[in-house]
Amino acid sequence: MSHLTFDDNLVLVNGDTGKSLVLNKSGKVIWNLLDGKLTQEEIVAQVCKEFKNVPDSVAQDVNSVILTLSAEGFIDTL
Repeated sequence: MSHLTFDDNLVLVNGDTGKSLVLNKSGKVIWNLLDGKLTQEEIVAQVCKEFKNVPDSVAQDVNSVILTLSAEGFIDTL
């Protein structure tokens, strides 16, 4: 797995599958929190601390990013 940061975005590249994925600023924060120690609820709480005016859908948004990362082979499911 390799990654490249530009501006507030993060590009992930899976060398095994050749797939790549671009994460925006919030996706980058979520990626950095996926250390295997935090629960999804703890990740949501950290995202809420990181950003102002977080939408009510933040838990669903975090879940969506995690599901996408898993489906694309970048992480194992939590």
